[in-house]
Amino acid sequence: AHTPQVNAEMLNQLLDQQAQLLDQLHRMNTQPGAHLKKHELINAIRQRASIPGALCVFDLAALHHWLAQPYSERREDFLEWLEPLTTIRRANELVIDLIRNSVAPEIRTAEDGFFQLNLELGTPYQLVRVLLEDGSNVYPEISASKHRVIVRFMRLDRQTGHPFQVNHDVAFELAICQL
Repeated sequence: AHTPQVNAEMLNQLLDQQAQLLDQLHRMNTQPGAHLKKHELINAIRQRASIPGALCVFDLAALHHWLAQPYSERREDFLEWLEPLTTIRRANELVIDLIRNSVAPEIRTAEDGFFQLNLELGTPYQLVRVLLEDGSNVYPEISASKHRVIVRFMRLDRQTGHPFQVNHDVAFELAICQL
């Protein structure tokens, strides 16, 4: 059946992209990240990272040598290490984009920097998005449960670095996303 609100071309592109990614994921013949477990430098870092002081130059001379290499070489190494994970990243991006774009944001106001919204019971929400204008001097602190979403708008005290809730109204956009 044809649904007038659905852009058939975009839907077909999305379904094709999904099918391609699923095919690529099914063709992966190793556990994700297995190639990194065989890399000596990465293993040395992983094994020593939790030990206090174990990443110093005399314990991991190879790491410090690698860090001293030109940025372009280190970036090339990173891209090579991450390349086998590209299909997983692309699949995750597709799902996140679908969730993010499942609903249009609504303009809301946090009175004295505080906003609370009670959610419909039994509705499985996957993501809360809070959007602020560029250059905003506040940031959201979000607390969510299956019953409600609370957003407090915070600012850092420049002297102490201590966060505090602002005491003025903050306009923002809110999207409670679900598929």
